[in-house]
Amino acid sequence: MNNQNESQYEATVQKLLGAVGKDQPEERLRYLAWGVLMEACELGDLVKKVHWHGHPINQDYLDTLADEAGDALWYTVNLMAEYGDSLERWESAWKTIHASAEFWVARDMTTFWAVSELISSASMIFDYEHHNRFVHDMDEIVNAYEYMLTMIAVVAIGAGRTIGAIADLNLEKLGKRHPGFNFTTVSSIARVDQT
Repeated sequence: MNNQNESQYEATVQKLLGAVGKDQPEERLRYLAWGVLMEACELGDLVKKVHWHGHPINQDYLDTLADEAGDALWYTVNLMAEYGDSLERWESAWKTIHASAEFWVARDMTTFWAVSELISSASMIFDYEHHNRFVHDMDEIVNAYEYMLTMIAVVAIGAGRTIGAIADLNLEKLGKRHPGFNFTTVSSIARVDQT
């Protein structure tokens, strides 16, 4: 991902978020915190099926892993934006993570670990929101979403993709689902991208 792509991705996901809770900042944060937690849990369900149900690591699994990682990225990026942060400063970190991918031999175990860490961080953010501690624990919130971005990048590696590819897949799906990247309840229910 380069700075132009990062800026484009951020602008697009923020446009899609639109007015959801815009006049109620605490509700907006609650929505984003819950959203990233639920997407992390969907990733957890995928890796559970591989580790304990014996599902194969095939192309369908990798594609679904990439899709769900993109959804987690969407919520995380919007959460970051609410705190005035952006993806630009993350470019070098992602390059480092992806450059070391050859050392991650047991891809499924690495993905399992990254997803469990993502769930843990997302749970912590939601817990802070639930107890109205966002303002008081800002450093911990920033550390948590930074860590979540790193874990999403590791999941991207597990899916055989880059973080940029995950973002592109996410925009492609959401562009089909929400024409013009304008959220409506009707398009959310219809999910034309899944037909």
